Amino acid sequence: MTRRTEPTPRSRPSFLAARRRPALLVGVVLVAATACTGFDVAFRNKEPFSPPPVYTEWWEATEACSGLSGDMSRISWYTALSITSDALVARGLWSPPHEIVLVKGYEDDEVTVRHEMLHDLLSGDPSHESPLWETCGLIPD
Repeated sequence: MTRRTEPTPRSRPSFLAARRRPALLVGVVLVAATACTGFDVAFRNKEPFSPPPVYTEWWEATEACSGLSGDMSRISWYTALSITSDALVARGLWSPPHEIVLVKGYEDDEVTVRHEMLHDLLSGDPSHESPLWETCGLIPD
């Protein structure tokens, strides 16, 4: 039996450890796909929050690298103690129409937040097929 552990910002030395990239990429893709395909996603203690001012800078950086534009004010922001779907655990999740949920402790993690912002600018892209993920440095290579 596999034991789930909740991610914490201090438990990861970088966005993705090199040897775990393929497994985590699959997890990120599947969790994003879950939001778009109707599979069950569970949030533990989901609460709304107001985005800090730095999110405006991160949004503008994400617009600049992607060449896309959107309205960040349309996003509903939430934190949760955990985000799970089947056996997957995620740090963040975008879901339509414009909702972003971040695991507590990751709301100040620029890569995690901008990753979810790019989902919003792309109106989804759960399979991460757009070349913009790599262009913006927001998906593991």
